[in-house]
Parts: sequence; structure tokens; C-alpha cells
Amino acid sequence: MQVSEIMSCGVECLHPNATLQEAAQRMRELDIGPLPVCGDNDRLVGMLTDRDMVTRAIADGQDPRTTLVRDIMTPNIIYCFADQDVGEAARLMQENQIRRLVVLNRNKRLVGIVSLGDLAVDTGDEELAGKTLEEVSEPAMPRHTFSGSRQRSSASKPETNGVTMLMYGLGLGVGLMYLLDADKGKRRRSLLSNKIGSAASKLGDCLDMTARDVCHRTQGIMAKVRSLQNSGKVSDGVLIERIRSKMGRCVSHPHAIQVAARNGHVVLSGPILASEVAGLIMCASSVPGVTSVENRLQVHKQSGDVPALQGGRDRSHSQMDLLQANWSPATRLLLGTIGCGLMANCAARRTPLAILFGTMGFGLFVRAATNLELRRLTGLGGGRRAVDVHKTITIAAPVTQVFELWANYKTFPRFMAHLREVRDVGVGRSHWVASGPGGIAVSWNAILTRMIPYELLAWKSEAGSAVANSGVIRFQPLTDRSTRVDIHLSYNPPAGALGHYAATWFGADAKSAMDDDLIRLKSLLEEGKTSAPGKRVTREELIEMQPTTSGPIFSETRITIF
Repeated sequence: MQVSEIMSCGVECLHPNATLQEAAQRMRELDIGPLPVCGDNDRLVGMLTDRDMVTRAIADGQDPRTTLVRDIMTPNIIYCFADQDVGEAARLMQENQIRRLVVLNRNKRLVGIVSLGDLAVDTGDEELAGKTLEEVSEPAMPRHTFSGSRQRSSASKPETNGVTMLMYGLGLGVGLMYLLDADKGKRRRSLLSNKIGSAASKLGDCLDMTARDVCHRTQGIMAKVRSLQNSGKVSDGVLIERIRSKMGRCVSHPHAIQVAARNGHVVLSGPILASEVAGLIMCASSVPGVTSVENRLQVHKQSGDVPALQGGRDRSHSQMDLLQANWSPATRLLLGTIGCGLMANCAARRTPLAILFGTMGFGLFVRAATNLELRRLTGLGGGRRAVDVHKTITIAAPVTQVFELWANYKTFPRFMAHLREVRDVGVGRSHWVASGPGGIAVSWNAILTRMIPYELLAWKSEAGSAVANSGVIRFQPLTDRSTRVDIHLSYNPPAGALGHYAATWFGADAKSAMDDDLIRLKSLLEEGKTSAPGKRVTREELIEMQPTTSGPIFSETRITIF
């Protein structure tokens, strides 16, 4: 059914040169609010409503006897054509949330108006009319205009702006209270300043690295283009060097391969693993200037006792950049930009397909921003390594004293605020209970995997632990009788790296806890005392709790790795 079959004909209109007083008199005579504005030959140029007259003329003090309709009318009217399908007209009403639609012929002349009532009565399609009415009647959208504008009604703006300002005010107030706290505000401001400085430094390094990577890749692409353009006959020496420079990516022992060339014919010889033969021949064949490849390779299923095949790194499973654990800076920039574009499209359109692509875009953006694999981001299949933490601290105490305090981990809860209990369960195993986000208790069992007295401690969590973790601590004595402690910790919290980043906002992540505890440990060893919330301890008290050198932890210089 076409729009011309249901539209109302004989529509009254105004001339753009009419005065507002004439327009108001016409509206009173016809008992209507909106009137189309048509120029010569009934060509539609705009729409005038009683609201336009109030907000654009009377509110500004304009004289209705001299102000012309064209000065305050609404241009760019949403319209349909008389020969269009009724369904298309209904879709226009739904998308633009309007109750009436101006109808034009193909010469852009006004011929009628179609309304929601026409859809309901004349078409007999109750479902179409009901759906259109539902879309048009959303509370937050206007219900009185032909123009299809998506601005909110004036009555809802003050309320919305008030709520928004209230939320902004509350957020600002909470932030100021957090930073200006009398007890901890100074430290929080210092930490915030350090984090901002660190983030700015990392961002600068990242931008510099990305710029250099993009530049190098551009140069590489240009070099490849030039090589393709000059891929004619080349000297044998140049051809050999091209092959040798390229085969290092597909052969684990490139030094064992001999390459000879004559007039584009390449001969490959020497020992090679069976899994790398096909890749090497394909690599040599793809080099510009190579016309044929002769295989004289000595194939070995395993390296065995072949001297040239000892050591080396397996190249048979090389992956493209997107499938590697670490993406290059240029790849991160490209895919991160694509992810942002998909999210922006989702925010603008909000269709099911746009939401799907927007979700994928968010995943791409997070993957590019963190450069972490999906299993590490989510913690699913990430093992003990979802988040890496590295910390180095120098303590003004001899290495023997520092190491003995670290080795006697049962005393940690005495001065570490985030630990509730550490219990030795024998054979290098221990049970740990810590306070997680929101004060929730988190427990796991750990195994001491390696110990070199006064040099190194290493551990890992047992399988099935709530928080899988592993780490190593190295102790280095310095010339001024102080000790440098280097800590490498990897752990997999609930929800993986995303959970870690969420906990970071609340200061409940492992790195924040380690920073606090290392400060207390440094104070304990250097000043002889320290305190944590609800805990006070002195160095003398811990010395009394430490085992003697005949104890089990110091009786061996090496512990077998489990």
C-alpha cells in the first residue's frame, strides 16, 4: 500500500514571507498547532509550530507584526514521497520519533500529510500502528514536532542536568576527601603523583617505540617493493646473501646449511631436521631472483649425534604476529585503533550487530593496550602467570640478617598487614592465608622449589590454589653492608589480569600490598621496629622466633625443584 492511499490531502500551508501575526490567526482559524511553510509552486521549505513562535520569537521580544515566518521556522523537514510504501513511512516515524509526516510528490511539492491515525485506521494493520506508536512515544524523546529532532524535551533537561551535576559533584567530593584526608592524604597524593609520572613516562616510551616500529616497517615494505621492481637477474653472491638472511626464520640451525647459486639456480646442502625441509625450500623459492631450487639436504628426524644440529631454537612453529603472545607496537596501534572505531560505532548505532562488533572492538582494544594474551587477561588457562610484578629495594642491613628474615616466612603475619596466617606443613610446603579485596580471605599452599642461603629463594603454589602464584627473590650484598633485594612475582588472581587492574583502583592488588609490606620490612630491619594495622613488632621479637642454623630451613644449601 502506498502513502498516497492513506494520506490527508488539501493541506493548508503558510508562505515564508507571512508575518507571525498572520500565522497565529491561521492556526486559530484551523485549530491546529503546526503548519507547513511552502514557497512558490507549493515547494516545501520548512515547518512552523506554535512552540517555534513562543521559543524563537516571543521569548526574544520580537514583534509578531513585523517578524516573518521564514526567520523562525524549522527547516530541513523529515518527509516521504506519495508513491512510497506505507511501511517506509512508518519506519521514518519510528526512527525520528514523529507523529506526522509531510508527503511530497517527486517534484518536491506538498501534496498531503500522513499521521499515526492514518496508519491505524486506513491500513488496518494494528501491529504496524502499535509498533510505530511505541517507538514514537518514548518518554525521553519529543512528541510534538515534524522535524524529527532527537533533542530531549525542555521539561526533562533541567532534571537531567541536575542529576548529572549532582553525580559530578559527589564524585568530586569523594575524590577530594580521599586525597585531602588528614592521616593518609599526603601519602595518597604522593602515590598519585608518582603513578601519573610513571604513566606519562610509559606513554612516551610507548609512542616512541611505536613510531620507530612503524617507520621501520614502512622502510621494509618500500624495500620489498623496490626488490620486486628490480627482481630481474642478480649476481650469485647477492642471491646467496638474500637466502641466508631469510632462512634464519625457518631453520633452527642456519649455520649448518650451505647455499650455492648459479644463474638463479640454487643448491641447498647440509644437515637439517626433517620438520624444517619444506619450510626451507619454500623460503628459498620465494626469494626474488631464484628460478629453481635443488635439494641436496641431509635429512635427520632428530638431532641425535649430529654436531651441526645441536642446540638452536625450533623455528618450525613460527606464527604470524596476531597469533604470538607479544604483539609488535605497530600491530597494537593498528588493532587498538580498529577496536576504538568499533566501540564508537556501537555507541552511535546501538543495533545488535553494532553491539556485537563493539564487544569485539573492546576485546581488541584491551588486548592491544595490555599486550597480554586472552588467557592471561581472563585468567582462564593462564597458569601461575597472568600478572608479573617486579620490585627492587635496598635495605641498610647485612645480607645474612635480611635473608634470615625472609626465610623465616612464618613471622610474616607479625608485620605484614595483608597476611593473616602462614603455617609450615612440612617438606618445604606451607599454607598461606591473606586478605583479598573487600577483606575476603584467600588461601593457598606453596612449595619452596629452590633455596641458596643468602642468595636466592624460589617458590610456587600447588595445583588447585585459589590464587596461583610463583616467584623468586634474589639477595645481593653491597659494599656498604646493605642488601639489594630483587623480587619477581607472577600470580593469577580471579578474573586474571582484568581482575588485577580492577583491584588496582581500590589498592587491593598484589603490587600495592607488596609495596606496603616492603616498606614495613625495611623499617623493621633498619630502625628495629615497625607496625601495621593491629600489629606491632620489633626486630628483637622476630630474632627470638627465628630458627637456629641447625634448623631444617638452613640445613641444606639446595632444595630439589618439585
